[in-house]
Amino acid sequence: MVKLQVGTVRKRYLNNKRLYEYRRVSLNVPRRFHNVVEPFLGKQLQMKVSSKEGVITITLNVVN
Repeated sequence: MVKLQVGTVRKRYLNNKRLYEYRRVSLNVPRRFHNVVEPFLGKQLQMKVSSKEGVITITLNVVN
């Protein structure tokens, strides 16, 4: 079982005079899937996300 995690990222610009904030959503990969994900680390991936009837499908494809 996994949870989507949400956090706020704050970045300062213009010599720390202004602040840019945005939300970031992340998904941690459980340990039992690390061997499946490892060959793709460091590669560019194209992402497709779809939601249907309470099911989220995330598809990642390697970009050549």
